[in-house]
Amino acid sequence: MTDDQRLKQLLDLRTRVDHEIHILQRRTQARRMSTTRWTNVELVPCGTETAYARHRRRGETPCPACKAARAAGERDREARRQARTVA
Repeated sequence: MTDDQRLKQLLDLRTRVDHEIHILQRRTQARRMSTTRWTNVELVPCGTETAYARHRRRGETPCPACKAARAAGERDREARRQARTVA
């Protein structure tokens, strides 16, 4: 096999591989973007630790009500830890 034939063969292979990668990336992105499983879910209202976590996951600054709920939860957990170490 000559160098030209081998080069053509490898270029054809690269084209097929690039096409397959492109298709798989599109499928993966479509699967990620699919929101069908979340359409019937009601969001927990603000003012809870779960809503605080939702703000953080979305890259948002948590609202004051969620910050207060988070702080109260931390205080409660710390009080329970202190009670366990004393007992």
